[in-house]
Amino acid sequence: MRDDIRDEIARIEETLDYEDRIAIERSRQNIKVEQGETAYGLKDLSDVGYKLEIERETIETGFYDYDSYIEDWKYSEITVIFGRNGEGKTTFVSQIIAHCLEKKVKTFLYSGEMSEQKIQDWLYMQLLGDQPEHMRKVTTKYKTKLIPKAETIRKIKKWHQSTLHIFDHDAKSVVADLSKFFLLMEYAIMKGVKLFIIDNLMTILEENADSLYSDQANFVQRCKEFARDFDCHVVLLCHPNKEKKELKDDKDGNLEKGDISGTSNIGNKADNIIAVERVWDSDQCDAIVTSLKDRNEGQRKKIKYFFSVDTKRFYNSTTQETMTYGWQKIAEADYGTQLDIESPWEVQHEQVDSL
Repeated sequence: MRDDIRDEIARIEETLDYEDRIAIERSRQNIKVEQGETAYGLKDLSDVGYKLEIERETIETGFYDYDSYIEDWKYSEITVIFGRNGEGKTTFVSQIIAHCLEKKVKTFLYSGEMSEQKIQDWLYMQLLGDQPEHMRKVTTKYKTKLIPKAETIRKIKKWHQSTLHIFDHDAKSVVADLSKFFLLMEYAIMKGVKLFIIDNLMTILEENADSLYSDQANFVQRCKEFARDFDCHVVLLCHPNKEKKELKDDKDGNLEKGDISGTSNIGNKADNIIAVERVWDSDQCDAIVTSLKDRNEGQRKKIKYFFSVDTKRFYNSTTQETMTYGWQKIAEADYGTQLDIESPWEVQHEQVDSL
């Protein structure tokens, strides 16, 4: 059938009431069945190709206690990570991104709270770790501190080029229309992106409190469908509600699935749920990361971590405090003489001392 005729039929059908449209669809399905075809929407399971679990691609987070427990993040799934402000959620996610860059998993990050410079600042410090040979001293208005050398930033940028994409905050109309945002995600798929991390986008939905819960449910459902349709993994970062107190000991995490702020559909539709909480006044650990939901085990799993101020990383006996990433293995010959850096550590001060 010609496209113009098909479009005209569709236009006419839109003007019909519900019962008439159903009657037309019933007639179409009857014709298909009479011709020996399968009705639209039905599929015989025996026609579906079977793939062994061990053959399926997965995404490691780099937190090995968690990865071994759930056997990695799966494609076509969504994960919800939530935690209070200032308790390690950003550190946790940034460390996952660093690991994905090492594993060449192309990643897209939307952050409604962090500027582009702040993203670079935290991520690059994790990629650097505690390596003074890659640092130099600068004297600011208040103190002298270490920052990465210019050639080190150049190496890091060259290493992760085309692997990490972030949202351009100048494109304000994109987040004002979620359909445009999901279209942008489709373009990222064309770039080879397999991991999407969306931080705090749902706060935009809160501007219309009357439809907040329905908007959130619709957004999460669209994320779930996107992950399934494009065989990728989507991570949503959320806030908890205000009811639970901060942790004062390391016995267990306080946050539960029902503590995710917003509609209960957020937790219900998620394949995995992770709570990140800081532990105050304890010498046993600095943070507790709890797997509250996963499709494999379905049990609660608590993992304790320390935090290194020097490397900006969570670590324990299985997740290392210091990592050697691929940028350190790139030979200097791979770089030209030009240095084009918008460094997040660029210091607008007169006095700069070199190591």
